[in-house]
Amino acid sequence: MEIHSSTSIYGRILQASAMLVIVLFAVSAMIHFFTHDNTPEVASVKPVFGMVTGVIYSPPNSTAVVGDTVVHEGDAIGDVAIAGIRNNAVEFSKAGTSWRQEILEKPHKAWKK
Repeated sequence: MEIHSSTSIYGRILQASAMLVIVLFAVSAMIHFFTHDNTPEVASVKPVFGMVTGVIYSPPNSTAVVGDTVVHEGDAIGDVAIAGIRNNAVEFSKAGTSWRQEILEKPHKAWKK
């Protein structure tokens, strides 16, 4: 009795090899998943005096974080006034000097005490 198969022996070997690769990849992925810490990392920024570390832009009640202080337009940190809060920056003024700092930009020299 002769059995005809639509797949040759080489085709079957190729299929078996492909299945083996898929299984090995899946097992490898599972081993990696269960043996590594999969907690997402969160960027951490140390508060620096005078540095804008965040902005929530929602006029007319926008909020910014400067150093470790939460501020709104019209507030002051010491003798530095918060003149305006923009999309990605805060406008400051001190003793007739005005400047703008973007998020994480080095603090302006006027912050020095």
